Amino acid sequence: MITFFVSSTFKDMVGEREILHREVLPRINKEIRKYGEYISICDLRWGLDTGKDKVEEAIVKAMEVCADAIDSCRPYMLILLGDYYGTVPKISTIEKCLADHHIPRPDNSASMSVTQFEIEYGIFTKNTQTVVNSICCFRDLDTQSYFHTSNEDHQQIEHLKGRLLERADVFCMDYKADWNPKIGQTVGLEDLESYYSQSFHSHAQKQPAKLSADAAHLDFFAYVCEVTDSSQIKTVNQLLTSCA
Repeated sequence: MITFFVSSTFKDMVGEREILHREVLPRINKEIRKYGEYISICDLRWGLDTGKDKVEEAIVKAMEVCADAIDSCRPYMLILLGDYYGTVPKISTIEKCLADHHIPRPDNSASMSVTQFEIEYGIFTKNTQTVVNSICCFRDLDTQSYFHTSNEDHQQIEHLKGRLLERADVFCMDYKADWNPKIGQTVGLEDLESYYSQSFHSHAQKQPAKLSADAAHLDFFAYVCEVTDSSQIKTVNQLLTSCA
């Protein structure tokens, strides 16, 4: 089984995640059975039970669980980057998480968003020799989303994109999309859907057949329960929804 950890901001990437879960994965897994392979997604938008924690304590817990999930999914990571940088915790919170996971501080910023922390940990730090077959999708919106992006945040996003493009083991592509303000999400994702399909097909063909018939029925929800403490799973996560 190939499991990709999905890293992105949440509020502005609902359309990208929905098309992945509802359209692409069911079709792709039906098609790649002939390779004896199965693709699943670790998407922590479903969340963690942090309701009794203070805000910064909750963010630390969320980042810890994300790091554990990234380790479980190595060497596979799916990164979605748009024009929204995401929530930036206090510098003291970021410093603790960087130190705990031996992540060097990027040279262009004193702090970083939760999403960038995931990317720094998954792509640019330990076990980097195993970071292969990672996919990165850069969104090019024809219209502005309603998420405000400061000049500083825009520079952070562009700098991060540049670093990802320099990696030979990260496959990057741009995709077009439109923003529908009535539903508050992206539409017109045909380019992305096609790229998802091509990329997952390619990964499946490169992997040796290693699934039993029973394993092929594992779904995303079972996987999330497997890689995180079951007591932390919560169907709707207010923390990651608001902070990503």
